[in-house]
Amino acid sequence: MITLYIDSKMIVPEIKAVQEMYLLPVLGTALYERLQDAIDEDCFKDEEEVLLKQYIRDPLIHYTISELAPALSFQLWNKGLTRKTTENSEAVSSSEIDDFAAKYKNRAEWYLERLIR
Repeated sequence: MITLYIDSKMIVPEIKAVQEMYLLPVLGTALYERLQDAIDEDCFKDEEEVLLKQYIRDPLIHYTISELAPALSFQLWNKGLTRKTTENSEAVSSSEIDDFAAKYKNRAEWYLERLIR
């Protein structure tokens, strides 16, 4: 799924976006901020830990992967947008990137619906 060699500078902004775009609207501001504080302070109520581990973690993971797919395939430079390539790998098409991202977004939506219910 995700290799150990991806720079956290690429992942963290996507996690933050996913939290704010997908999880915050479902959880509501009060619960979202309470969970953020609990994470920062490492002080969870039992039900918060269950909520995080059993219901929030999965949509967070899969939405992040769906958002990372295009972000990791391209790089924005002062000369414009470029596709990343290496000598030992084969570039994929835009439609393949979209299909990969869609797979994880669909999975994330299933988990998010479970969280809502």
